[in-house]
Amino acid sequence: MTAIAFATLSIMAGAKTVTEDPAAIIRAALEQWRGDFNARRAAHICDLFAPDLRYDFHGLPEQTYPLLCDRLHRALANPTQSDIQVRLEGNQFLLEKRAVKRLAVRTPSQPADARKAM
Repeated sequence: MTAIAFATLSIMAGAKTVTEDPAAIIRAALEQWRGDFNARRAAHICDLFAPDLRYDFHGLPEQTYPLLCDRLHRALANPTQSDIQVRLEGNQFLLEKRAVKRLAVRTPSQPADARKAM
């Protein structure tokens, strides 16, 4: 019993250290979202976005959180859709639950000419 309590406290102490680092929190949230998206786990797919989200996408009418959530759920539920392309404009993200106002992406994860192909 003591070993279980010690292991639990050790895990909790380790988790506390990670949650104190804003960059680690952001990285973990984005990695979790990516993992859920790629595995088509829809339960928390909208958690990354603020409920009062409003955005414009290439001349389409203004979009909202419910519209985005609906689109994500439909995309994940469609087994014939094997890849979903997302064009990123800029480097600002809002992670409301984590009080992050801006995230600068400094290390590209794709070739510089990847956006030109879209």
